[in-house]
Amino acid sequence: MHPDPLGLVGTNVGARYDVLACLGGHGPRVIYKAQHREWGRPVRLEVFAGTAEQQRKAFVDAGGAIAELGAQFSAIAQVRDGGIHAGPGGPVAFVVSEWVEGPRLADAIVSSGRTKFAPDLVLEWMDPVLDAIVAAHRQGVVHGHFDPDAFWVVGTLGPRASFKIDGLVEGAWRPKLQAGAMPSRTPATGFAAPELASGDTTLLGPWTDVYGLAAVMSVLLCGSSSAAMRDRALPSGVKYAFDKALGPRIDARFKTLAGFRATMMEGMAATLEGKSRPNPRRTMVVADVESQMAEGSAGGFEVSDDDGQLDVPRPSRSKARVRLAYTQPAMSVPEAIANLEAQRPPLPPTGPQPVVAAPKKASSGNFVALLAVLLVVAVGGGVIVGYMLFR
Repeated sequence: MHPDPLGLVGTNVGARYDVLACLGGHGPRVIYKAQHREWGRPVRLEVFAGTAEQQRKAFVDAGGAIAELGAQFSAIAQVRDGGIHAGPGGPVAFVVSEWVEGPRLADAIVSSGRTKFAPDLVLEWMDPVLDAIVAAHRQGVVHGHFDPDAFWVVGTLGPRASFKIDGLVEGAWRPKLQAGAMPSRTPATGFAAPELASGDTTLLGPWTDVYGLAAVMSVLLCGSSSAAMRDRALPSGVKYAFDKALGPRIDARFKTLAGFRATMMEGMAATLEGKSRPNPRRTMVVADVESQMAEGSAGGFEVSDDDGQLDVPRPSRSKARVRLAYTQPAMSVPEAIANLEAQRPPLPPTGPQPVVAAPKKASSGNFVALLAVLLVVAVGGGVIVGYMLFR
């Protein structure tokens, strides 16, 4: 049982939810287990106890944004209600989500007794998560604190298990605040992107989630997120994708989650085909831009599915400069030359060539004579037939 900093246990929130227990909190955000008064079903209650009315409203609006995403993606816990409640210590904002029966991923890994899992199983678990976060990034939502405690596991860790993401309401709420706010929960050691330690929210973006998710997947695939474990457990092409995603420098990391996933899958496909691709993609810096989280998009950037098609607006205010890069498949020069040679049209033959006489065209005089003969025959035949009929 955790202490109840807001004194809500035993009370009713929103005239519908009886608060049963406090599950813990991070800064002004406190989590409770509650029960719907009429339905008798458990719910998860997130409460934000900020003092500013603008912040409380932004927290409730963030719940609405996650409710819209949750209706599309099963990996996001369903948000069902939200509002402002007059608590014992003053007004608080609350968001009500579905109650997920299951352990956190960190506890599930320990309970499984395994240190790593098969790649196809990890992809089966993580694909719905990656789909949901790519969509969240398009909405300007950056989770910001991915680690094994950011997921619930529905079922046991096996082919039928699925993951639910925790913390997205906070991720949607943070960009709406004036000047932003750092995540209230710090990721576990080894999972926090370096920019989280800077205290500068303008450095946060989709690349921050790329780092955290790659670290979680590395633990599932290799038993650790360390570079040494990746060296031993991952094929070269897949290792390249994870090394890039877990790079300490923002300018060298993937800027979109879709880019990381495409490179990872490219490396896995090459491995299945028996090919070795130590450097399947290359990075090119295309811009040096100013980033401001509060401008409404993730890190000040408009992101798309492909790292090579980023539209980078220049924010009106800024605190930091970030080098923006994109990746594209590496080119094999001998293979490219061979392809060009195959597509090139054949050259004309050289040396003396035999002269072929052009066919003679029928003259116009012969054609006129033929028509005259046909006309005479037709007229003559007509005269003979008429004579025979009227004789």
